[in-house]
Amino acid sequence: MPTRVFSTDETFNAFGHWLISHGAFIHESLTFTPSDSQFGSRMITSSDIPSHSQLISCPHALAIDYKKAISAFSADFISNTTQHATLCMFLCLEWLKGKESLWWPYLRVLPREFDTPLYFSDEDLKYLQGCNLDVNEVEARKLMWRQEFEAAVTILQREGYNTEHCAWELYLWASTVFTSRSFPGKLMNWDREIDHEDDTMPILFPLIDSLNHFPITKITWQPSDTSLKIISGAEVSTGAEVYNNYGPKPNEELLMGYGFTLLQNPFDSVLLKSSPALTPPQHSLLGESPTGLYHLTPRNRTPENPSIYPPALLTLIYVLTSTPTEASRMPTRPTKPATKRNEISTHMTLLHALLRKLQNFPPTLPEPQNSKQASAKIYADSQRSLILSAIAESKDIINSHATTSGLIRLQSTLRRGGGTDRAFAAAIESCFGSADVEELTESGQEDVVFILHLCHLSLTEQGFHLPAYPTDSQEATQSARELHGELFPAIANAAPAVFGGEGWTLELLHRCMEAYADTGIRFPEIEGLTLAGEYVVCLE
Repeated sequence: MPTRVFSTDETFNAFGHWLISHGAFIHESLTFTPSDSQFGSRMITSSDIPSHSQLISCPHALAIDYKKAISAFSADFISNTTQHATLCMFLCLEWLKGKESLWWPYLRVLPREFDTPLYFSDEDLKYLQGCNLDVNEVEARKLMWRQEFEAAVTILQREGYNTEHCAWELYLWASTVFTSRSFPGKLMNWDREIDHEDDTMPILFPLIDSLNHFPITKITWQPSDTSLKIISGAEVSTGAEVYNNYGPKPNEELLMGYGFTLLQNPFDSVLLKSSPALTPPQHSLLGESPTGLYHLTPRNRTPENPSIYPPALLTLIYVLTSTPTEASRMPTRPTKPATKRNEISTHMTLLHALLRKLQNFPPTLPEPQNSKQASAKIYADSQRSLILSAIAESKDIINSHATTSGLIRLQSTLRRGGGTDRAFAAAIESCFGSADVEELTESGQEDVVFILHLCHLSLTEQGFHLPAYPTDSQEATQSARELHGELFPAIANAAPAVFGGEGWTLELLHRCMEAYADTGIRFPEIEGLTLAGEYVVCLE
């Protein structure tokens, strides 16, 4: 009977024979094709493989898990190192055994270097500028692993191990093997009803980790008491690569853990962090403590939430930007803004945060010169694209309110030559020396004129109603009294046709001051906003 050939590469061919001799399974149509670089291999079909076929399997005896790792160390070592360090140091020691290791045929086919950011040069790291996964994040991970390594080596030296060849570079390699190739421990205890600590421990399954990732691949992980099998969910055509599906992973996770990224990754996202200090009423409205972590992704969009923003983040910002009056109208965990002003304010807050985040990205970078830079650029470009999509959404929502009813603008009333109320504009010019909004703003009189405008509308516009407000503080009442005393009778004498009459009472002025403060909002000076720089009052 002819000897089966698993690969034209002798190292991979020996790996295939080692696997079969220890009870693994490789479909007869599959072969290993080493890649053109040192970063792994592919599994290719030599003939069509039908759907629901068993592709490969690995017996538990060949898996590298925590239980096997602790058997190689003393109780002192295990109790004084992390579980991660125990697993990685076990892999290091197996590598140093060379041919004496059971796993030597497997270890020989593993990449010797990876494209994860921990292997990036300073030049490579420039391509991560502006991303959540930046140089600080990379250095923090590297420092944590280095401290684990040094602590583990110290214990081994104390116990008489020769650690001369157990270098940091080997430990970094072992750590990256686990981040890039491991599976959850639950696959070894698939039928255990109660979750156990071992269920989250990483496990290496030789051969199973040979399949590269492609999202939305139809594949089944089939665990049993003795092995882990991979079952095809669709037909695989002759000459095609057989893929695994690591799950819905964004590019940030793929880059940090595996060393690659995907163009147009359907599961990509931007992580937004927000942990503001909350008042007791705000805590009560939210109903629970916020997570502080929010994923910006198109996959947030549903019929109920047609937004790139996650509902939990919108709820948080609705509450944070609400006025006391708006908050009093909100249900617990609001899913909608309380008012038009609340929605505008929410998206202004998000817009400011995202524009600050966008500024952290470099304006330009040279074309990537290696695979690390290429992967980082795909990640960074996708991050920018998602941020820009969210910025566009917030601008659209803000601008959608610019021409709707219930929005009161001083500019439209006082605009030279075409204001909607020429008598009021003339009265303002008589009393304040100008009816130009910019000049009134520069002189600090815009707010007073706007309040007078609200009063004037209340007295002259049929159907114009100010919202009801809860009883205000004595301080606010005193402010209204002082403003009324400053204005009257002076402006009534200067423009009696507009400001004369019994309707201009302290009570009216007080109510309009409350409306101005509680329902007003200034649009920021941001390109693309229709009312950039304007203060408006929203009565809906």
